[in-house]
Amino acid sequence: MARRLVAAEDPLYLQTLDLRMALYAPADLFFNYFRARHLRWNGDKQAIRYLKAHDPDYLVLFQRFVSEQDRTQSFGCMNNLPCARWNRLAIYGQMAIPSSCPTPRL
Repeated sequence: MARRLVAAEDPLYLQTLDLRMALYAPADLFFNYFRARHLRWNGDKQAIRYLKAHDPDYLVLFQRFVSEQDRTQSFGCMNNLPCARWNRLAIYGQMAIPSSCPTPRL
């Protein structure tokens, strides 16, 4: 869905993408990470503590995702997507698989 919205030339579609990335995507990524691993949700602070201890790379990526505000910043264009939106979409894509697929526990 996001790729279809970002490829659109209609400003309404681009605003819709911005809204979805700001409102829905962070919660989807964060909560699904814990749900996919069958980890009990004990609140935001406990979740951050868990990620700091067990998956600090994911926490860094999540913080990058939620803090990305500059739509005009270009980090490279891929798949013919407009450069202005690729950074946030790329971060989302990097996070989607670890958020929904559990990793083997050691």
